[in-house]
Amino acid sequence: MIAILVKATVVAALMLAAVGMLRRSRASVRHATLAAGFVVLLILPAASLWAPAMQIRVTRAASPSAPPPGAFAVPRPVGSVPPPPATNWLLLAYLAGAALFLSPAAAGLWRLSRIRRRALPWSAGQNLAGELAHGKRIEVLQSRELAGPIACGLTHPAIILPVDAGHWSEADLTRALLHELEHVRRFDWLTLCAARLLCAAYWFNPLVWMAWRRLGVEAERCCDDAVLQRSEAASYAEQLVELARRLGSSGAAPVPAMANASDLSTRVRAVLDAGQHRGPAGRRAIGMACAAAILALTVSTVRVVDAQEVPTSHFSAASRLVVETVYVHGGNGDTIEGLSANDFTIFEDGVAQKIMSFGFERLPQPRDGVSSYYTLGYYTTNNQMDGAFRRVQVICPKEPSARVEFRQGYYAGRPGAEQRTGNSVVTRAVTGVTAPALIFKKEPEYTEEARKAKYQGTVTLYVEIDATGAVTQARVLRALGLGLDEKAIEAVKRWRFRPAMKDGKPVATTAEVSVDFRLL
Repeated sequence: MIAILVKATVVAALMLAAVGMLRRSRASVRHATLAAGFVVLLILPAASLWAPAMQIRVTRAASPSAPPPGAFAVPRPVGSVPPPPATNWLLLAYLAGAALFLSPAAAGLWRLSRIRRRALPWSAGQNLAGELAHGKRIEVLQSRELAGPIACGLTHPAIILPVDAGHWSEADLTRALLHELEHVRRFDWLTLCAARLLCAAYWFNPLVWMAWRRLGVEAERCCDDAVLQRSEAASYAEQLVELARRLGSSGAAPVPAMANASDLSTRVRAVLDAGQHRGPAGRRAIGMACAAAILALTVSTVRVVDAQEVPTSHFSAASRLVVETVYVHGGNGDTIEGLSANDFTIFEDGVAQKIMSFGFERLPQPRDGVSSYYTLGYYTTNNQMDGAFRRVQVICPKEPSARVEFRQGYYAGRPGAEQRTGNSVVTRAVTGVTAPALIFKKEPEYTEEARKAKYQGTVTLYVEIDATGAVTQARVLRALGLGLDEKAIEAVKRWRFRPAMKDGKPVATTAEVSVDFRLL
């Protein structure tokens, strides 16, 4: 959401800057530029989420407390109560603000709909509007609820005039109808309503509101230019001032009216400026506005990434994510906690690998001096699927005297070979009890998702083994994902052990079982 806010700010700033540079151009050119900018704002969220990203790589200072780029977030201890996610509160605040700013627009549209339903047809105005529109039928109505002319509607447009419009001079009535007919021809009602809805969506951005305000002014000036093609400037300026006075004394209109006090001085100066360029925007101007919009839209695809971040496309289809479970013990045998990915170095066959994922987890109950462990993941740079054993080494330079336990390696898969699991061993039996011995092992199956991803790693289970050697309960201590955790539990529950022994008698016990998933 913050990224979209920044991009919307850039787009709105570009719109306003472009309009400023085009101040001596036709109002229609400025209006086309602003309209194109609002189209960009409409597409911006979807483009930010789904368009291919254009990455800008920057180098940032490393934080000793933060995991490196691409690292997984450190999980909270088991049993802790997570605080409410900040993003949820931000989303609720955004939706509340959008609803708050949308309600006036909805109320205005409802009021306009009611005015139109109550308005009465005016045949004289209808006939004059038909002549000015060269035979095109535009509904003309009169209403006691309006002080000035307005145009509304898309598929069935209508011009609504005050009830006293029948007493206006023919010249004033003609100018008013020309102005509103130009709004109809340009589909300004649709454009301004859509832009207003976008303002509600971007309610937190003042530049978007400024651009919407400017869009309305330029729409009115485009209609003023159309009137001046058939009318004298001074008379039209005088009519605008009179209409603005009437509107100011009767209250604001629900939609853009022919004249209002807030932008009156700007419009009157433009009407009386003999050097101002007028007329519709040409194809070249519209094409340039569209090109500028496309250029601005590229802002939505920009993503700033850390220079150390390695994109997914860097890895070929044969690349495999290798995950190592690492236990770090201090001199007193206790587990060392608080380490980050920067504190580890991992090698495969003597070649240093880049750690792409990092995790930390505490065990529900410490056993044999082990209370937590780390998970380190890397994409191997050796993509040869030759079935050879890849030797893995993990060191912790920050704790040179620490004892680091990890899986010593894995077997690379052969091309076209069936996916199977590797060796599975029972570890860390209860102290004082002879560990149970595995006598029957059912190999778990690879899931289709893991097979396609060429995913490897270890699932650690906490199991309960009864006095007959059967596994009665199993739960995941260290997950692997992609459905492999469930496959490991399913298989281990079918294993059989020679029971644990105490004082020569079989007893129930608990143990940790590590199930290695590898490619043969």
